[in-house]
Amino acid sequence: MGCLGIAGLIVVGIVIKVALSLGGNAAVKGLDGLDDPDRDKDKGITKAGQFDPMSLRVGDCYKNTLGQGDTSQTVREVKAIPCAQPHNAEVFAEFTMTGSYPLSKTILDRCQSKGKAWAQKNPASYRALEKRDPNFGIAYFSNDAVGWKSSGSNRVLCSIVASTSDLGPKLPTL
Repeated sequence: MGCLGIAGLIVVGIVIKVALSLGGNAAVKGLDGLDDPDRDKDKGITKAGQFDPMSLRVGDCYKNTLGQGDTSQTVREVKAIPCAQPHNAEVFAEFTMTGSYPLSKTILDRCQSKGKAWAQKNPASYRALEKRDPNFGIAYFSNDAVGWKSSGSNRVLCSIVASTSDLGPKLPTL
């Protein structure tokens, strides 16, 4: 993670449908003093609240308030919620990148690959999600050039995002 006090961009690549043509959105992280979500023994979020997007983990659910498209937006916090509650976004994978700050398309391409791998690993969940919301997408959070470490690893979170108000039941992760 590395830059909690720095306003770094959290790139949110929202992709229209994992079948799998995906686009990109961006967001900024880094409010000082935001706590991490309360979690149970299985690491699931137990209480809804506003949190730094980079405090999310694989399997976490949240309310996405960004529109779909290839735009950059500043996000200082997300409303993370227990997955048993209605939610329109869920982190399904993460990875790290090293080196100089990449183009947003590079990050988006990696999340798209993760989305394709998720769909192949979970075909029944993919088909159910596609039936429930044929326009679902993928979003990603990462630091921007300000918060990006050129030496060391940089965390990227990939999420499935509903185009409607609810993704439905908790999804499997990658």
